[in-house]
Amino acid sequence: MKKIILALCIIATSGCATSAISPDKASLVPSSRVFAFQNSNENNPVLTVVRDTGMLGSGCFYGLYVNGERAALLNTGERVDLHLKPGEWNIGFKGEGKVCISDDSLSEKEISLSAGQHKAVRLFADLGGNLEIKAVTLPK
Repeated sequence: MKKIILALCIIATSGCATSAISPDKASLVPSSRVFAFQNSNENNPVLTVVRDTGMLGSGCFYGLYVNGERAALLNTGERVDLHLKPGEWNIGFKGEGKVCISDDSLSEKEISLSAGQHKAVRLFADLGGNLEIKAVTLPK
């Protein structure tokens, strides 16, 4: 019992917000957890999606959805490159698993992509457990 209380105290004092990780430092999502948007064409834009590191939500995957289609499952500190067509895309995610922080609805953001463009976004949770998507600058 003392070990459980100690573990809970450590978790409570360590903070629960996630931390950004640069796309070039994030691990690639294993191909077994990537389900769509992998056919590359040199003119098609690429959207790099990075999941933050940190304890909040680390007990489950983030399900990544593009226009409502499940594209990948990301663990903390992972990234996936999606090969999309030019145009408007609805990017969304939610926690998937038994101990997740989100409900059944997606946190979504509309992204506009032009031919040959490469953009990046990060998936993160704030201290209140709110899931959000933010644009990030790709390293040069």
